[in-house]
Amino acid sequence: MNLKGLKNLMGDSSASAYEAIDRGDVACAPSADMSLAHPEEVARKTHDSSERLASIAEMLPSAPTQRTLRHEREAFGEFHPAVNFAFFAAAIVLCMCLRHPVFLACGVFFSFAYYLTLHGRSGLKLLFGMVIIMAVLTVLNPLINTMGNTVLFTYFGGRPYTVEAMVYGLAIGAMFVSVIVWFGCYHAIMTSDKFTFLFGSLAPSVSQLFTMVLRLVPSYQRKLAEIGTARACAGKGIAGKGMFERAEVSASVVSALTSWALENGVVLADSMKSRGYGTGKRTAYALWHFTTRDGVLLAIIAALVVAVFIAVSNGAAWVDYVPIVRFTTGTAFFVGGVIAYALLLAIPMIVDIRESLIWRISLSRI
Repeated sequence: MNLKGLKNLMGDSSASAYEAIDRGDVACAPSADMSLAHPEEVARKTHDSSERLASIAEMLPSAPTQRTLRHEREAFGEFHPAVNFAFFAAAIVLCMCLRHPVFLACGVFFSFAYYLTLHGRSGLKLLFGMVIIMAVLTVLNPLINTMGNTVLFTYFGGRPYTVEAMVYGLAIGAMFVSVIVWFGCYHAIMTSDKFTFLFGSLAPSVSQLFTMVLRLVPSYQRKLAEIGTARACAGKGIAGKGMFERAEVSASVVSALTSWALENGVVLADSMKSRGYGTGKRTAYALWHFTTRDGVLLAIIAALVVAVFIAVSNGAAWVDYVPIVRFTTGTAFFVGGVIAYALLLAIPMIVDIRESLIWRISLSRI
C-alpha cells in the first residue's frame, strides 16, 4: 500500500508517522557507519532517534482493546430477536393503552432513560424536542376540549380554559412521546436483519418489502448528499445563489436522484431475478440461536405482562379526567401493577447495568 492509501485508511496523523520512517527522517537503529564514529556522537544520535521514535509512536493508532470492541450499552440487543421484539411490543402496546398518570410517568421516564443509554448525549436533542411536543399538547388541548370544572380563564366570549383539559392534554402528550421514544429504541435494537430473521419464513414477501422500504430513506439521503457534493465541487452548488437559482439547482438534484432511483430499481430487480428470487423456497442463515438465558428473560417479560394485565383488570389503572381528575391510588393491585410495569420497562437497563458491572468486576480482577 502506498502512502496515499495509508493516509486514507489510517488518517493523516498516523500516515505521517509512517511517511517519516519511509523517507528516512528516523533512524530505527544505529547504522554501520556509526561504528567508526566517536562514542559520544553515537550516543547522541541514538538518543535523538529514540526520541523521534517515541514521538511517532504516540501518533500511531493504538491497538484496539477488548474494552473498545465491546459495546456495553447494547447488551440487551445481544439477546435473541424474539426477546427484543416481545419486549418492545409489550412496552409500546401498554404505553398506548394505559392512561393512568403514574403509569404514564413510568413510560416516559424509562423510555427517556433507555434512549439516553443507547444514544448517550446525542439523544438529548430528540428528547428535548419530545418535551416541547408534550408541553405544546398540554397547552393546546384546552383550546379544543373545554370540558372540566376548574376554569382558569375564559376567552373568545366565555370559552373556558380548564385545568382538567390541561391535565388530559399532558396525559395525551406523555403517551404520544413515550411511544415515539420507544419506537426510537426499537429502531436502534431491532435491525432489519433481526426483523427478517423473525418474520422472513412467515411472510417472505412482506418482510422483504418492509426491509427494502426501511433502507430507502437513508440510501436516498446518502445519494442526495453525494449529488449535492459533486455539483458543489463542479461549481454548480447552491452557495451564493438567489432563491430562483436555488430552486433550479434543487430541481436538477431531485431529477438526478429520481433517475438514479429508477435505474437502481431496475438493477436491483435484475439482480434479484438472476439470483433466483421467487423461484423456490427461500433459505436463510440463522445468526441467532435461542438459548437458556433468552428463555428466562422471555419468561420474565411474559410474567410481568400478565401481572400488569391482572392489576389493570382489577381497576389499578382506572382514571377519569373530566369533569374532575380522579384515578386509583393506594390499592394492592395498583401498587403491584405499578411495580410490575416499572420492572418490565426497566428490563433493558437492568440487563445493561448487569453487563457493565460484570465487565468492570472482570477488569478489576486482571
